[in-house]
Amino acid sequence: MGLKRRKSSFVLLHLSEAGHRLASMRLARAHRELINSYIQKDQLAQCLWVDGSWEPGDAIPADLDPTTLAAVIFATPINTTRSIVLTTRSLFGVRSQRNHFLALFLEPVRCRDFCVVPDTLTIFAGGLTVKRIACFDGGDSHTEIARHLHAPYVLTGFGYGDVYFQRGLDLKVRRYAKQLPKRPHLARRFETISEVFPFVGDTVKDLSAWEFVCEFIDDKKQIPKGKAFDTPAISANEIRGNCFFFVGRFAHPYASAADAKRIVEYNGGRVAKRISNEVNFLVVGDIKSALISNSPKSMSQLDAEQLNTNGASIEIISETQFWEMPK
Repeated sequence: MGLKRRKSSFVLLHLSEAGHRLASMRLARAHRELINSYIQKDQLAQCLWVDGSWEPGDAIPADLDPTTLAAVIFATPINTTRSIVLTTRSLFGVRSQRNHFLALFLEPVRCRDFCVVPDTLTIFAGGLTVKRIACFDGGDSHTEIARHLHAPYVLTGFGYGDVYFQRGLDLKVRRYAKQLPKRPHLARRFETISEVFPFVGDTVKDLSAWEFVCEFIDDKKQIPKGKAFDTPAISANEIRGNCFFFVGRFAHPYASAADAKRIVEYNGGRVAKRISNEVNFLVVGDIKSALISNSPKSMSQLDAEQLNTNGASIEIISETQFWEMPK
């Protein structure tokens, strides 16, 4: 029998009252100075103090009015399989009317993804561990991290927000763009989002880092594994809404048919399990393909041609044509 999750508890305070609670707690000097400076700007502004076993999206009590929240203080360790985006709508299902927002995490945080948004001040006093993407690049955002930052992929330094590390921070990062205060050991540095995540191609060129991560989370996209990670994406305009069927052996030296299927699904397309009228593209692997050699046609290709004779519209393309679709 599993353990029952302890419910979240919420207390609505003035910022000055929150300051009194924090006075007896151990915080880095730089963090305390930032918090005190923020409190002094509007001591009567509302602050939500969160305790218990909190999860993103936990509804707050109906008698609390979070629409004018200036700050949220998490006084509890957070260990969630969900992503955390710093908006009150994402955190609690309601929208704040404030333009500036403080999020203070007093204990260690572990989550799937983490993303700041513009006009946020974020402090991780207990460290941050992220399973996938950590983004600290929202317009006029500022993030401070103590103890540790463990994240495979980090986006920051594009000029729209900044992040600072406390002395002695344990940093474990695999890939990052564009600039970090401390260079991670053995991590690979890139200039653009598309270089960090080759499989997204140029579909993100008009998005800021935080917009990319929010869209990635909202669309429930997955990070491909293996060779598909480093395979450039095909334009979503060519794939989104279309149905693909793959047949034959792929000749690509770095990607298999399974990798191609994952890229189709990532870009909003579907992969069929059999040939039918619903299929838009039949992709034939180049090894011993009837499209580029004298090899006999596969049963799937013959079936597609028969369906086209009966009114279907299945475009039969080679593996090479699939990879060369406009990016």
